[in-house]
Amino acid sequence: MAKLNIDLTSLIITREKKLNFWKERFLSAMFQASLIIVAIQLVLIAALWRFIPPQVPLFYCLPWGQEQLADKIWLFLIPISLLFLSAVNLYTAMILFIKEKLLTKIIAVTNFVIIILFTITVLEIIYITVF
Repeated sequence: MAKLNIDLTSLIITREKKLNFWKERFLSAMFQASLIIVAIQLVLIAALWRFIPPQVPLFYCLPWGQEQLADKIWLFLIPISLLFLSAVNLYTAMILFIKEKLLTKIIAVTNFVIIILFTITVLEIIYITVF
């Protein structure tokens, strides 16, 4: 059986790793755009809060009707989850940046695409319930 050797020092993000990571224009633009989009989601939900009905269709995977509905406070679950996901992806990308530049870019693009898809979902939910 093969042994798995993990160097725990590689999991530490030094100041040098951070600076090198943020100098990469593509990566910094992708993560900054992701965070801006999530912030827009939060602002949009907060701005339209009084117009959003008490229950919104959030759980599309469930059968149509009452089962799909959730209290409107659960709308904040999407952007908060995306912030957590972005933080995990950013940490992972910073760790892998020096050795795996392509994988780091794939993580950044995947993170951005997921945020765009969930933004469309939030916009759709707001459009259905408010307008």
